[in-house]
Amino acid sequence: MREIIRSGQPGRCALVLCCGLSVAIGLATSVFAQQPAAAESGGAAAAKDSAKPPAVIAADDPKPADAKPVDASKPAAEVPEVAAPQPVKGKSANSKKVRQSKDPLGGGMPSVTGIDDKPYIIGPEDVLFLNVLHQPDVTGSLAVRPDGFISVRFAGEIKAAGLTTQQLSDEVADKLTKYFNHPEVNIQVVRIVSKKYYVSGEIKKPGAYTLSTPKTIFEALIEAGGPAEFAKKKAIYVLRGKQKIPFNFADVSKGKNLQQNIRIENGDVIVVP
Repeated sequence: MREIIRSGQPGRCALVLCCGLSVAIGLATSVFAQQPAAAESGGAAAAKDSAKPPAVIAADDPKPADAKPVDASKPAAEVPEVAAPQPVKGKSANSKKVRQSKDPLGGGMPSVTGIDDKPYIIGPEDVLFLNVLHQPDVTGSLAVRPDGFISVRFAGEIKAAGLTTQQLSDEVADKLTKYFNHPEVNIQVVRIVSKKYYVSGEIKKPGAYTLSTPKTIFEALIEAGGPAEFAKKKAIYVLRGKQKIPFNFADVSKGKNLQQNIRIENGDVIVVP
């Protein structure tokens, strides 16, 4: 520069200075023009990110933090299923197992009466109905005699006491084969008379009673009118062969000690002192 000035060329020096100044101003202007644009673009990007819905942001996450990886190669049938929650078993009367006593006279277990046994055993004075298919002359009601026999037309005298209805039907059919081809016989018990029990002592209606249906001691006493006015209600007992079974009528009538209210059997004698 000094050489240009010294050489006496001031016009060329001024031209160089003007060119350099113009370049500097142009660079500065471009720098300042780019800074606001960058700021605006950054602000728009930030606003765009902030305006993004939370659901979309959560969906962008490929895997939740607590999710367990699933093996895609494993067959669908082998993937274990989540078991449904089972209800908690509480203590209830229905969940308890009922223990039945082996003693027929204890634990509230009814003793055998003999009338509800299957099959039923026919006894004296029972009333039967004999039905022979296509033979109305033979069909009809029959009463078992005190000696245990019945009289059937064409078949004669047949002992029925001690047999079941099926056994007696076979016996009658065998007798009727002499007169009919393959007779079909059916016998039913229409009235039970052979099973009885007895009530004696301080009772309003003592006597013999038919045990046609299962019956308890308390029911038998009520059917007999109940204990008399001066009866010892707490000292009642049942004679069953050589066995003496105590019964407290006062307790049972109040709903106490119900295990003693057993079923009576054929031939029982209820004594009310």
